[in-house]
Amino acid sequence: FQRTELRRQISAAVAKQQPRWHFDDPAELELWVIEYQPGKILAGFRASDARMRQHDGRAQERHDALRPTVAAAMVRLAGPPRSSLLDPCCGSGTILNEALSMGWKQVHGTDIDPRAIETARHNVPAAQLAVGDARQLSYHSASMDASVSNLPFGTAIRDARRYRRLAAQSADRASPRHHARRSHGTSRPAINRAVVPRQLHLRTRTQIRLLGIKISIWCYDRYEEAE
Repeated sequence: FQRTELRRQISAAVAKQQPRWHFDDPAELELWVIEYQPGKILAGFRASDARMRQHDGRAQERHDALRPTVAAAMVRLAGPPRSSLLDPCCGSGTILNEALSMGWKQVHGTDIDPRAIETARHNVPAAQLAVGDARQLSYHSASMDASVSNLPFGTAIRDARRYRRLAAQSADRASPRHHARRSHGTSRPAINRAVVPRQLHLRTRTQIRLLGIKISIWCYDRYEEAE
C-alpha cells in the first residue's frame, strides 16, 4: 500500500475514536506511523513545537506552506548565491529564508494576501516584503539575479492567461541567463509552452515526491532576444 492510503486509514481510526478532534496543517499534535518491516508498524507523536519541525522550522506556520527542504532544493537549482533573489508569491517566506541561509545577500518577496506578508515578516525579518499582485510587479526590469517561487496555480488553477502573465512578470525581473521558477502539484509531462514567455528556455525539470504526490521543479534560463 502507499503511505497516502496508510494516512487515510489512520486518520479514519483517529476520527472514530476522537470525534471532537479535527485535522489541520500545522496541527498542535502530530501522529507518526511507519511500517519498518512488512506487517510491523511503529506509531508515535511529535513532542517538539513548530520551530523544531521541517528543517530549521518557521516562527509562524500557514496551511499548505512549502516544505523547507523542497524550498532549499529550489534555491540551489537557481544557481550559486548572488546579490538579489525574488519570490513573487512568497507566502510565509520559506524560499526567502532558505535563500538567506545559503548566502544570498538580499531577498525580496511579494504576496497578494496581507496575512501571508505578516507571517513572512515574523519568519524572515531580514527580507524586503510587500503586499502586491505577482502579475503587476513594481520591481524594475532585470533588477533581480533570480526568481524562485512556488507558483499557486498548477493543477488547482488552470487559467493559462493568468499563469502566462505571472511568468512573464517574474521572468522580466530576473537578469538574463539567471532565472528559475517552480510549478507545484502537477504530474503532467510538460508545462504548456503557450504559457511560457518566449525569453524563457527550459534548463532542467526535477521530479520529486512530496507526501506521496508527484510534483516537479521547473528551472528556466532567461535569454535576451537578438535584435
